Amino acid sequence: MIDIINYLLRLAQIPGCKPEEIAGIKLRSLQLLTALYSLDNQQTRRMVKDITEVLDVGAIRKIMTNNAPVVLQEREEARLAALSLRERTEIAMQKFDDQAHGRHKEVSIYERLGYAAYIALARLEDYGVCC
Repeated sequence: MIDIINYLLRLAQIPGCKPEEIAGIKLRSLQLLTALYSLDNQQTRRMVKDITEVLDVGAIRKIMTNNAPVVLQEREEARLAALSLRERTEIAMQKFDDQAHGRHKEVSIYERLGYAAYIALARLEDYGVCC
């Protein structure tokens, strides 16, 4: 099972899938991984040591750092810079309208993915086997 999770976490693209869908696959893979070692008992401690022998911790670190809020903000700023002044103005007006009416931006799949990677690594670190 860990080999399959590793494969899914390393995916860069899948033909016919949007980046958000791939992020969703990675998010669910990390949630499954975290669920595997969520119980704190002797059996889980042994299993965690076995898991970390084959788990691609580097892939999880990469997901966490590539989806950190500051990185996501830089990507958004670069995307906005590429837009015309009219398009940026429309986006800004929509944001002001959303704030004025109490509509808040929901957390993106990428932010949830970065957080799930952090949780997966933190739990492994709790067991003293990683990071």
